[in-house]
Amino acid sequence: MSYSMRTTSVVMAGLLTLAVLLLAAGCVVNPVIQPAPAKSTDAVKATAAVPESMGKAVTPMEMRLTLADKPALGCPLTVTLMLKPQIAAPNMAITVTLPAELELVGGALTWQGDVGKDEAKQISFQVRVAVNGYYSMKAYATFNPNPGSPFPYPKAAWLYFVVDGAEGWAGEEPPKNNWVANNVGVGGLPVPPGTEQIIAHAYLTRPLEWGQETDLIYEITPTADINHVEIGFVLPVAGLAVVERENPRQKTFSWQPSSERKILGSVFHTPMSWEGMLVKNDQIVIRVRLKPTTTGEGAIIAYTSENRPGGSVLLHKEILRLSVYRPDRAE
Repeated sequence: MSYSMRTTSVVMAGLLTLAVLLLAAGCVVNPVIQPAPAKSTDAVKATAAVPESMGKAVTPMEMRLTLADKPALGCPLTVTLMLKPQIAAPNMAITVTLPAELELVGGALTWQGDVGKDEAKQISFQVRVAVNGYYSMKAYATFNPNPGSPFPYPKAAWLYFVVDGAEGWAGEEPPKNNWVANNVGVGGLPVPPGTEQIIAHAYLTRPLEWGQETDLIYEITPTADINHVEIGFVLPVAGLAVVERENPRQKTFSWQPSSERKILGSVFHTPMSWEGMLVKNDQIVIRVRLKPTTTGEGAIIAYTSENRPGGSVLLHKEILRLSVYRPDRAE
């Protein structure tokens, strides 16, 4: 055998041996395209109410509170909660919350059980009107059609009352609010707690009632001398009338009346305020007499701010939330 033939035989034998070794080691394989995993129809299941936006769920159920009779002071009333889910609602839990002005005299305020798809469910109970005024009750229901899901279906319903003796009104929507809020802000950055240098409190001498006057009192006691303060009230644009005002006895205070302003089509009223100097431990008392001009609800802001070289700082701010309604003006 010639040298070239021996060399060729050795090379071929070596290549054959190498191939056998690589196959044994698993390093030489034919390329195989693996099929994509089959999509399981059970991989994703609906486990919660369908999100409407930002986690808010759409609950497929009709729900409302109704009243059989017109409410009146001291009289018993039958309230009925009616609901109808569009899907099966297993283990539904219902709770009704009563205001302090209503007393439960019959039935129960809680219920739990299964409600079928499109099944109309009614739950009745009896209450008694104990106090005149404006208030509301709330019914809240929740159920979970997918056991194990952390997102149950919630649903709520309200019933609103306006009662004045033998006259009363009830509705599933709040009574008409004829007040107009004043969106003006009170100036100044709040000071750190404990550094206010005043003790202040605002209150009404009696509850606000239709046809009646009430006094708004603002008491400010300084714990240090303060050179220049502004003490004021932000009242609704419409809803309350100032019958009279009583300036503080300190003669150093000047009164600044409220005035109407318009900015970009919006109407607001500047605060009515008093400006002057506070003397340590010399209490300031401001009295304003108010009377409702229409029914509705809103807020009064009482505030005290200090004018400093670098700007204004807010020493005190208190919000009084008020409402006055009548049955004959609820619609």
